[in-house]
Amino acid sequence: MKNSVCIVGGGVVGLLCAYYLNKKGFEVTVFDKGKFENGASYGNAGMIVPSHFIPLANPGALAKGLQWMFNPSSPFYIKLRMDKSLYAWLYHFLKNANNKHVNQSAELLYKLNLESKILYDQLKDQLGDFGLQQSGLIMYCKTQQALDDEVQIAEKAKQLGQDVKVLDQYELQTLEPNISTNVTGAVHFKDDAFLNPNELMKALKTHLRNNGVKLFGGSTIDELRSNGRSINGLVVNSEMISADHFVIAAGTWSGELAKSMGIKLHMQGAKGYSFDLERKHFPASVCSILTESKVACTPMGDKIRFAGTLAIDGINDLIDQKKLNGIYNSIPQYFPQLEGHPFQNYQVWHGYRPCSADGLPYIGRTAKFNNLLIATGHGMMGLSLGAITGKLISQAICNEQSDLDDSQISAERHNTRPIPHIF
Repeated sequence: MKNSVCIVGGGVVGLLCAYYLNKKGFEVTVFDKGKFENGASYGNAGMIVPSHFIPLANPGALAKGLQWMFNPSSPFYIKLRMDKSLYAWLYHFLKNANNKHVNQSAELLYKLNLESKILYDQLKDQLGDFGLQQSGLIMYCKTQQALDDEVQIAEKAKQLGQDVKVLDQYELQTLEPNISTNVTGAVHFKDDAFLNPNELMKALKTHLRNNGVKLFGGSTIDELRSNGRSINGLVVNSEMISADHFVIAAGTWSGELAKSMGIKLHMQGAKGYSFDLERKHFPASVCSILTESKVACTPMGDKIRFAGTLAIDGINDLIDQKKLNGIYNSIPQYFPQLEGHPFQNYQVWHGYRPCSADGLPYIGRTAKFNNLLIATGHGMMGLSLGAITGKLISQAICNEQSDLDDSQISAERHNTRPIPHIF
């Protein structure tokens, strides 16, 4: 009889875990609290980013974050509140926001994202077309200071082996001949890629169902039940489900489920927004980021998706109009042809990215239970790291040796680090 795996979470990470486990012959069942049709896996910017080798916890983010705290339309926001988990997250974030952590994390994040891009390229042969384009990422810079900072990142990227080019106005116009820009300059990270997340999720679900993976939406996870060092069941909608292995891949909601089993994951849900514009209004062909405003722009078929904001303000469905206005107002500053465009008329998506305190994902086995694995904490790189996460989880369950040093992304790395108690 085949070994069985239960996966909690039907986002891109959970489904790609299911994909690689199914390939290895496991009987896989995926439970999702939604209906496999919404969430961060669908509303994201669709970027695969080897260029993003600097973790969220870094000195620049700390300095910018303090500055942006007082700007209601800024792309980053933390709502301070009496919440023990937020305090723990901030403590570990501040502890890791230093150059030593950045230098230790850079090569690993680069390798994880690069390997994931290779895997996505292979996936298209199995799943069909999901809009994968390997044309790189453009970082548009309004100011000279932003360009200088981005050039420094480009130099570090080159040291890691990336193909990067600083673009002058002529080169920028040659790369994107159908759009007009009002920027000081740009940097082209040629190793990056993008895809259509909706098409990817659709293709994944079809492939998994056709290959015997069971997908159950509307699933309320009541608890995990253990017997000694093993998980022996998952209680879903009051029904006990048994399996040989269990994977928690529920994005932002993974933390509470792990906590119920005595496992610390220092994460916060970071709210983001996106909306889709008809591509006829803005015929860009390469994905891009507006550097100062942290707004992403991605071509997706006949649409262009704009996405932005990182708001850590608790889990709620409130739409912060000031944050949206910040996105709306920044776009024509870079692309004057969109001046006066009625962005507010487009339907807005919002969702949560699971941001770990040190900016690195949690991937792998837990020490407390020999058949429980974690796959979460990817922050804004959930899609980018989805494929490599699925592969790593399948390797861990099969006790296969990975080519990557996984100690930095261990699911247990915060369970032996006490923090001061103030609550």
